[in-house]
Amino acid sequence: MSDHDDDLLENPSPRCPVALVLDTSGSMSGEPIAELNAGARLFIEELRRDDLARWSVELAVFTAGGTASCLRSFICVEEIAYIEPMNADGLTPLGQAVSMALDALEQRKVAYRNAGV
Repeated sequence: MSDHDDDLLENPSPRCPVALVLDTSGSMSGEPIAELNAGARLFIEELRRDDLARWSVELAVFTAGGTASCLRSFICVEEIAYIEPMNADGLTPLGQAVSMALDALEQRKVAYRNAGV
């Protein structure tokens, strides 16, 4: 079990993995990327306001802008201080980012099963 999975033993609450896949391509520059950043912050703030969600939702963030990448691996919402501001750049490898997110969700579910959560 990895250090990242230690939280499954410390917090045995039921979990809900959530993977956001966000378009950060060049077409999002200006107001759209500002709204995306604001929306991501608001999403986390709202989850943290709900007592159940703040301890059970685990969030991962994937971006599709130039390349597909994982901005943040699964982490309990309670432990997220902030999401780094995202910048708009490049093409939109959305399919690749969605595939990465789906693979990560499957891996996280396996970790849940292995930890009995």
